[in-house]
Amino acid sequence: MGRLEETATAMARSIDQFIDKHRAGVMTAASAASAAGNFDRPGMTRWLLLYHKIYADFLTMLSADSAGNITTATSNMTGFLTAVPELLAHNVADRNYFR
Repeated sequence: MGRLEETATAMARSIDQFIDKHRAGVMTAASAASAAGNFDRPGMTRWLLLYHKIYADFLTMLSADSAGNITTATSNMTGFLTAVPELLAHNVADRNYFR
């Protein structure tokens, strides 16, 4: 039983580190976007594409307005980093992790 507990503890620690790394990435991205001050769709799309190249761990990145409407999005899910205009019709206000 001791080995199972050790494995569970190690896995929990790894998951915490994974989540912390991604949380730090999101906070860094938000700070950099805020400092850039260019919040129009073309500016945010360029910024997301640039940041996505630097921080490739995220498969999809997006920005949303205060009402939760997606204003721009990028994806690396196909192996090619691209803007994803079809996500513009979506709203993420109902998802706590976007607030």
